[in-house]
Amino acid sequence: MIFDELKNIETYYPMNKNFKQAAEFFKKAADLAPGRYELEDGCYVNLMEGTTRDAEGAQFEAHRAYLDVHYVVSGTEYTVWADIDSLKADTEYSADSDCQMFSGDGRIVRIDAGMFYVDYPSDGHAPNCHIDGVAKPFKKCVAKIPVE
Repeated sequence: MIFDELKNIETYYPMNKNFKQAAEFFKKAADLAPGRYELEDGCYVNLMEGTTRDAEGAQFEAHRAYLDVHYVVSGTEYTVWADIDSLKADTEYSADSDCQMFSGDGRIVRIDAGMFYVDYPSDGHAPNCHIDGVAKPFKKCVAKIPVE
């Protein structure tokens, strides 16, 4: 998993040819409506608005076909992270939804507006959380980039 600020994303371009097009989308996301946006090379972005959920007991998800690149446009969220080898599989992997659900314990990381994080197939993550019992609004993008 990678955590950083959008201003530094160019550092990661050599890791995946599609990080650049995701970054370009993120830079204009504040002015766009929620929805799904198609990019090139099989990539797309889900732009969403919502409220955070309690991190306590949040279920982890992991993906095999796509990397998730989360970018918080506004608000603050916490994500809970753990390597999937340390978690208990709660569901079988579904190729249709590219998702498998897990439970267990993880590390809580605060993500403020202007930050992004990348989830690889080994990264169990429970995004969109709060830790103080108070749901808060957020706007964020999740770029889905095919695993190379």
